[in-house]
Amino acid sequence: MSEAEQSTPAGGWKAAIAAHPVISGVIISCISIGAVLGVFLLTDEWSLARRIAAGLVGGAGVGILITAPRIIG
Repeated sequence: MSEAEQSTPAGGWKAAIAAHPVISGVIISCISIGAVLGVFLLTDEWSLARRIAAGLVGGAGVGILITAPRIIG
C-alpha cells in the first residue's frame, strides 16, 4: 500500500480492518450486542435513541477493553 493510501482515513480504516478481521469482528459484535442490550435493559424513562446510544458506547468500551492487549501489543 502506498504512503498516500495510508494517509487517507478511508484507506487506513479499510487496511486496518483487512489486516485484523478478528479484532474488527469482536469490536463490531460488542457494539451491536451493546445496542440491543441497551434497548432492552436500560430504563424506559430514557428515549429509545438514548438507550441505543448508551448501549453503543458501552459496547464499544467493552470491545476495546477485550481487544486492547492485541491492539497495543
